[in-house]
Amino acid sequence: MGEIETFESALQAFASTARVTSDADILRNYAVDGLLPLFVVTPTTTKQAAHVVALANQYGLSLLARGGGSRMSVGNLPERIDVLLETNRLTHVLEHEAPDLTCHVEAGLTLAALQAKLAKKGQWLALDPPDAAQSTVGGILASNASGPKRLRYGSARDLVIGLHVIQANG
Repeated sequence: MGEIETFESALQAFASTARVTSDADILRNYAVDGLLPLFVVTPTTTKQAAHVVALANQYGLSLLARGGGSRMSVGNLPERIDVLLETNRLTHVLEHEAPDLTCHVEAGLTLAALQAKLAKKGQWLALDPPDAAQSTVGGILASNASGPKRLRYGSARDLVIGLHVIQANG
């Protein structure tokens, strides 16, 4: 069994709730600048995401994270995509401290969903990038997407107090 097959077996072994696909018809929907991934993995927890990142690193595979997919051509284009890690099921608001004006959210949460949650407490996030319904918090931070409100309130990255990140070792 080759490295790719071993990686796929390892993915399938842990992926009880994460979606894993290598179906060519589905992969076409995830092309970036003409490059198709070998796998698309859609975890439901950050622990699963960390496991995927660690496995890709262990097998020497390239990994590209994707939020809403609206700005995949921004920044350095990849030379290859072995694993595309889709974050659109990581959508929880983990904590919202309204008195402190802070919230802790997962990367796949759309800005529109976050704004709706904050609005229940009379709050809003001073961001207005294009396509807020599709743009995820992780994607907005990765691309530093912004709109006119940036001139008054700063960019997305200016509003961040801290981040939890997944490193190559998981």
